[in-house]
Amino acid sequence: MREQVGDKKVLLALPGGVDSSVVAALLIKAIGKQLICVHVNHGLMRKGESEQVVDVFENQMDANLVYVDATDRFLDKLVDVDEPEAKRKIIGAEFIRVFEEEARKVGLTIWQYFAVVPDFRATGVREGKRAYDWPCIIRCINTVDVMTAEVPELDWALPKRITARVTAEVPGICRVCYDLTPKPVGTVEWE
Repeated sequence: MREQVGDKKVLLALPGGVDSSVVAALLIKAIGKQLICVHVNHGLMRKGESEQVVDVFENQMDANLVYVDATDRFLDKLVDVDEPEAKRKIIGAEFIRVFEEEARKVGLTIWQYFAVVPDFRATGVREGKRAYDWPCIIRCINTVDVMTAEVPELDWALPKRITARVTAEVPGICRVCYDLTPKPVGTVEWE
């Protein structure tokens, strides 16, 4: 990762869920302050969730964290909207707008890679013994509006390097998979 990033900056949306938090922790370890994490509080978070993200990533991990309180902005967009799918689209589109604004402030463009560790185990082998550890699913997408997303073709050497590093350096991971599902059919995030 250090080699690929070089002296550039990396921008990461950090809502605070498992997926983005794992990616942030790995990137902080790899590139430190070159990572810029953006946490957008849209006013619909669980109680104390934004404060926890700030505490963990800014205070404990010394991350380069940008906290954006966009509560009023999001809630104003949702006034008189009752249909759940319409709300989801409004929230998604507004999140992208806020994130793009923050990206412009630091002179970066948006693309996304992330990892998912599902709640099931797989069989692997470590040190000559069976190991029942977790798989890690890598997802890379290109999107403009988050309503649709394409999976880019990667140089095969990149996922192979990611797999080698993750299985060697992350305890409890025995398998790395690459998610090829576009949106629609799949969603951007894993739920």
